[in-house]
Order: sequence, then C-alpha cells, then structure tokens
Amino acid sequence: MIKLVLSVFALLVVAYGLREWRRSRVVGLSLIVVSAIGALFVWFPAVADRIAIEFGVSRGADLVLYCYSAISFLMILNLGLKQRELHQSITELARHIAMASPPTSGAAPRGGGADHSAENSRM
Repeated sequence: MIKLVLSVFALLVVAYGLREWRRSRVVGLSLIVVSAIGALFVWFPAVADRIAIEFGVSRGADLVLYCYSAISFLMILNLGLKQRELHQSITELARHIAMASPPTSGAAPRGGGADHSAENSRM
C-alpha cells in the first residue's frame, strides 16, 4: 500500500515538473529525474540498497528520503523564485497605473509638487 501512495506522489511531482518545464528547464528536468529515481527505489528496494551503499548511505529507505528532500528543496526554491517574479510584476503594474492616472483636480499633489504658498499669500 505504501508503495502505491509513494508512487502517486512521485507522479504528482513529475506532473509538476512537466508544468514547470516551460519556465525553467533545469528545475523541471531535476524534478522529473529525481522523482523517477525515487519511484524506482520504492518499487525496487534492493536496487536502492545497492546504490545507497555506493553513496555511503546505510539503507535504501534513507536514500529515498534524501530524494524526497531534494525534491522539496527544488520546489521551495522554485516557489520562492515565482514569488519574487510576481512581486516585481505587481510593482511594475502599480508604477504604470500611478503614472497613467493623473491626480484628480480636487486632490492635493502628492510629493514633489510645486510649492504654491506664494500664490496663496497674495489672496
């Protein structure tokens, strides 16, 4: 049962990697490769044990956990980069809107406006 659950999660990560392929080929490919290797280790634990020993890890299950950690790190990094991109887009949009819409006639100018105190003192 656990193999099936872990395989479903691996497929979800592969689907996410395919979706991210358009934005970042490195992130997308990394997610696909690491999740495919993780699924292989889940279904063939003896292979995972042999490879784990080659990498200096005691058990294949630990190696699967390390694969999961790598996937999680890549996903968090990717989400952080997306958040930064969205923040920059929102900032540019806000600047564009502010420059495109002049202040209304009844509103006082916001910062940097001319000082009209001399005109007001003549009245």
